[in-house]
Amino acid sequence: MTVIKYEEGYAAIPTVGIVPRPYQLWTHPQRHWVEAIYIAFSVAWALEIVSHLEELCFWLFLINVGAAQTSWFRSIHFKCWVVGSVLAITGLPIIAVFTRENPLKCEAWTIFVGSIGSLLITLWFLRVLWLFPAFLRRVKNEGAEPEVVVRLSTFHELNIIRVVFRFMFVLPLLTLAADGIKPHHNHVNESPFWTDLLAMLGAIGCIVSSIITLLIFFPRSIAKEAGYKPRQKTMSQPSRGAHHLGPPRHTQSQAQLVSSSSPSPVDVKDPHLYDEPTTIQQPGYGYRAPTIKIAGASNRAAVTGGGAWERVGPAGEEMRAGGVGGAWEMVDYHQYQQHGVILPTHMPRTGSRRETALHPMVLNYTSPIGECLGSLWLLLPDVTDAGLVVDLIEGWDESDPYPPARPTHY
Repeated sequence: MTVIKYEEGYAAIPTVGIVPRPYQLWTHPQRHWVEAIYIAFSVAWALEIVSHLEELCFWLFLINVGAAQTSWFRSIHFKCWVVGSVLAITGLPIIAVFTRENPLKCEAWTIFVGSIGSLLITLWFLRVLWLFPAFLRRVKNEGAEPEVVVRLSTFHELNIIRVVFRFMFVLPLLTLAADGIKPHHNHVNESPFWTDLLAMLGAIGCIVSSIITLLIFFPRSIAKEAGYKPRQKTMSQPSRGAHHLGPPRHTQSQAQLVSSSSPSPVDVKDPHLYDEPTTIQQPGYGYRAPTIKIAGASNRAAVTGGGAWERVGPAGEEMRAGGVGGAWEMVDYHQYQQHGVILPTHMPRTGSRRETALHPMVLNYTSPIGECLGSLWLLLPDVTDAGLVVDLIEGWDESDPYPPARPTHY
């Protein structure tokens, strides 16, 4: 449309002056393209409304959803997005079709209806900006990953800037359209200054807000682009003074370490430590070595929990069903009799994981479109088997021959 208007140029009209050439004076090939261009323009604006409405509903879903609540496709926010998308895709093109006889009227009504839809979405985004700081604090308190917190904070700042430019985009065009649909006395559109100023402000707001939308929908990962892979976190780290449980290593340095760091040595010849008779027999064929009780283990079990001490037999087998140790730890006597001491053991503590009140989509947040596509994964099992959507998982390296399993928590 811009090319056509520049080719037609200006015309001198009596009693009016020099103005852009009216469409009635355009050449026939140019007038033939006007109808198709305005219908395409209405479809493009409808798709723009669909994308921003999807993001608005998604942010409201993340802010209000809990850990045990419904998924995105079963939420009221998704249904609102579907209804709004259908209205936008069908409404704007229908308006363009019914007003196509008069290009000026078609342009005015298309921009007017599209501006009202975009203005309503932008005004509702103010609620997202108002509730987002409290939502961000809740995400931090629930112990989300630092990367998720940083990404959400960055998107919040980008959303604030984008809302400002969205108003700069919508309000000038709405002013021009509201003045253009009037049958007479179009004061704003008859002024070259206000027409050019409002049109330029609307264009700047549209371009900047669209760029920020792309940054939010398709965020860059500098660490991933640089090939940085963080070290995997271990479940637990051994405490100081913990010793290796296994066959003793016959080195002088380790013998000194054992004698210096272990608790007070226990005399293995003390008759009160045996479950079986105190007479020590030489091991022979079919003979099972006696076991030793470690005194004081009951006190440690009371402090650390019974699961931290296990009963271990001569061959490293668990003596108690279920693998849960008791107050006494059973170890092979002949395995440690040459040292004269019993080494304290350290078992990794597997504490219970605190339940979070956040939805999995919040804990694994990447971007609005990325989370929606991740939820769509459940509806496309055949596509995932073909490997077409594997790249949606953030952090998966293409060189890894084993792609991650399909998520089931959305």
